[in-house]
Amino acid sequence: MTDGVDLSGAKNLGERLAAITPYLTLNNRILIPIIGLSAGKFDDLKDKNALETALGLGYRLIDTDGGEEAAAAAFEASGLGRGQLFIQSSLEAQNGDESGMIKSFEGSLKKLNTDYVDLLLLRAEAGDVSSAWGVLQRLYREGLAAAIGICDYPGEFEAENLAKIVQGSEVKPAVYQTLSRSYLQRFATRGKVTATMTCK
Repeated sequence: MTDGVDLSGAKNLGERLAAITPYLTLNNRILIPIIGLSAGKFDDLKDKNALETALGLGYRLIDTDGGEEAAAAAFEASGLGRGQLFIQSSLEAQNGDESGMIKSFEGSLKKLNTDYVDLLLLRAEAGDVSSAWGVLQRLYREGLAAAIGICDYPGEFEAENLAKIVQGSEVKPAVYQTLSRSYLQRFATRGKVTATMTCK
């Protein structure tokens, strides 16, 4: 399992596990760990110890949605540098209200105590979200998000809406995240979206 990976500099188990965690290369050459943890279910600062433990065990991708303060506290306590973390966040479409979306995102950055996120997902439901996707493209171009994508957790985002974004945008979604269960099969857009993530 560790063939070709130099573990001589790893100081502890967490560093060793982080070193052997596989990564995917997104469509803009950003590397994303294939395993991550969501902080969304954590109860703010009370659960920062669980996040610290996860970071100590080698988790590097943390989905901070809804748990920004706990995540920020865990990041600080971990002693890991910003470049060692892969911070994921998401943003509501808000009917394409650009100022509201940007204000919400700036609030998340402030809570996370960071200048950017590695992956920003648009929480999309049914309907056309082209204008909201334009806001994510702007944040991407300004360097506030290293990669952008779509989160279809409710499973209501139709294939034609994803295709419309893929075909009509300068910046293509790097990730399509959807709910996955053994009895629920979702679509994937071949050749356009680099990674399909699942959330259970």
